[in-house]
Amino acid sequence: MKDQEPSLFVPNGGAGPLHPSRWFKSLGKIAALDQLDEVYRSMAGRRDLKGFLEEALRALQVQVRLHGTTETIPRHGPVILAANHPFGGLEGIILARILLDIRPDVKILANWLLAQIQEVRQLVIGVDPFGRKGAIERNVRPLRRCLKWLESGGALVLFPAGTVSHVHIRRRRIMDPPWNPTVARLAFLSRCPVVPVYIEGRNSLLFQLLGLVHPRLRTLMLPRELLNKSGTTVSVTVGTPVTFRDPLPGQEACHAAEYLRARTYALGLGRVSGGSPGTRTGFSPHATSSRPLLQRSPVAPSVPAELLEQDVRCLPDTDSLLQSGPYRVYCTTAQRIPHVMREIGRLREIAFRNAGEGTGRSIDLDRFDAYYEHLFVWHQVERHVVGAYRIARADQILRRFGLSGLYTHTLFTYKPAICHLLQTSLELGRSFVRPEYQKAYAPLWLLWKGIGRYVARRRIYTHLIGPVSISDDYHVLSRHLIQSVLQAHYFSWDLGRWVRARKPPRFTPSAPWDTRLLCRGLGDVDLFSELVADLEDRKRSLPVLLRHYLKVGGTVLGFNVDPRFSNALDVLVMVDLTQGDYKLLEKTMGKENARSYLAWHAGRCRTAKAA
Repeated sequence: MKDQEPSLFVPNGGAGPLHPSRWFKSLGKIAALDQLDEVYRSMAGRRDLKGFLEEALRALQVQVRLHGTTETIPRHGPVILAANHPFGGLEGIILARILLDIRPDVKILANWLLAQIQEVRQLVIGVDPFGRKGAIERNVRPLRRCLKWLESGGALVLFPAGTVSHVHIRRRRIMDPPWNPTVARLAFLSRCPVVPVYIEGRNSLLFQLLGLVHPRLRTLMLPRELLNKSGTTVSVTVGTPVTFRDPLPGQEACHAAEYLRARTYALGLGRVSGGSPGTRTGFSPHATSSRPLLQRSPVAPSVPAELLEQDVRCLPDTDSLLQSGPYRVYCTTAQRIPHVMREIGRLREIAFRNAGEGTGRSIDLDRFDAYYEHLFVWHQVERHVVGAYRIARADQILRRFGLSGLYTHTLFTYKPAICHLLQTSLELGRSFVRPEYQKAYAPLWLLWKGIGRYVARRRIYTHLIGPVSISDDYHVLSRHLIQSVLQAHYFSWDLGRWVRARKPPRFTPSAPWDTRLLCRGLGDVDLFSELVADLEDRKRSLPVLLRHYLKVGGTVLGFNVDPRFSNALDVLVMVDLTQGDYKLLEKTMGKENARSYLAWHAGRCRTAKAA
């Protein structure tokens, strides 16, 4: 008797692994079940899992392009790979084939119907995604299997959307629905990292339109969608691992799942943009701009080292704040360092242009430089300026010029109620590190130590205030996300009501995530910065100055777009030194200075209360 030929769909209760329901059979031509079965029959005899997956991709005529590297996937130990779900079947084949070379111990949580196919049975942990009666109870067991698999050190692929990406009318885009928080709970319970994976692509227009009629019609179309990708190349991008350090009960797990969804879609957005403006599909990279970029003049030539050294040698000892190896930190007025001042202006323009900002002039100097103080790091061997800040004692500026004497007043208007706080504030700005030193830790740290020593000598000042700029080279979604997260977690509503931006940012880009839900769970600066890095294709992340100010307790007072500075987004930040990180204060001021500084202010508070 002749053996029955292998088949996916065998009518009349035959021996095939998948038995479609009566209504599904009646619509078999629409669903292309016969064609799918024909493809499966052509692969008969492939019992090796890897060979079966390779043959499946060949039969479907689909190529795979891997962007970046898979080195971020741990080779040993538990790991979850969380991916978007653009197709409904093809992505599982692709990921399984990629991962089997890296992690032979991989499992995929997928539709229980797939577990009925002999060739992939060992790969699949089956779950019921259809929400039928009793599905919740039936799905407890596979989730326990997932947890046990992770606890044993295995790798697990999840498609946390639970359903295929489809059109969302309100957001005007095709995307996954909100991810199931189970992905975050599994990660925390197993203490394993989650590696986001972005798979580029979407199903057909017919699939999207039928889904608007009824979600079940999307399900009906899945076999046809698996077959209609013939001749296509699917791009896959693997992200960096995410680890959740804290428990994730209830709503926090939802926030974490939304964060993972955002990290996944950010990989696609970042790869398309390449981290550079002008190539961001579906977005205007300069959506906050109301005028074209500035015309740029050539940068001025460098000032001879002999003239710079002449300025530095003439400085009094009182202008020296500290020395470390070949570096010396000074703070002085512009009148004492005419040549150094010109070089600072030249280096500012170079550094800011490299970051997508800058004035566009040959040298970045303005009227404020004439009466602000200038803190700079001098390399005594190389005889050049390494980096600089400019500082204004706000109380003195207010007495001489009023509010218009402050640089920040060109970006923001201040109500009189904030002036009492400005009386004990130092305005900081125009900070830079020479390009060839930007990967070194010492120059920036010396600038911060210089500020600490400056404050220790003038302990009346308790607050630092100044703008941190976000370049217009950042993806518009990055800028919007930065503003949204800062407003959700770091904005001071008490002080912010006294500040108004002269040109407030006005952008509400459509994002492939729920910005409000995402922002609620993004209080961690490092997680926040990693998401921005993915959006920027790892070419940049949250600006280092902003990260530093937030970690020392900085609060945000406002946001402004500066058309005179290449449309940079300015974030006005204030830091209360008396309430910040004591260890950091010790490191910047010195132990004795920090102790004396805080004791002096504590004494003033007691005196004020007694009065």
